[in-house]
Amino acid sequence: MKRLLIIICSCLLYIGLCSAKTKIYLERKQKNAQTRSLVTEPTANHEGNTIYLQSDVFIKELQVTVKDEKRNIIFSEFISLSSQQSYALSIGDAKEGIYILELNDGKEEYYGYFEIY
Repeated sequence: MKRLLIIICSCLLYIGLCSAKTKIYLERKQKNAQTRSLVTEPTANHEGNTIYLQSDVFIKELQVTVKDEKRNIIFSEFISLSSQQSYALSIGDAKEGIYILELNDGKEEYYGYFEIY
């Protein structure tokens, strides 16, 4: 009975880990020498073909671009990102591989890599 309970708990833990969102580490591109004293960076996670974006401040026009390994654009859209709310984007039928996420609000640009399994 203990063995069965351990197997069930292990399976549930494995399923939970497989379906968890994966953080996309964003880096800021240097546009000019002047930088803000207080930088509020957006954060990004992904789960399969869905990207989740969050920000501490409202961003009116954020350009979201996803490129494949060959730097071909597979998704591009302008969104408004509300503060403290997650915004979900589906990038369609993206296949397994490494992708580049680029965010541009007109003042700052960020990019990060993620992989779809």
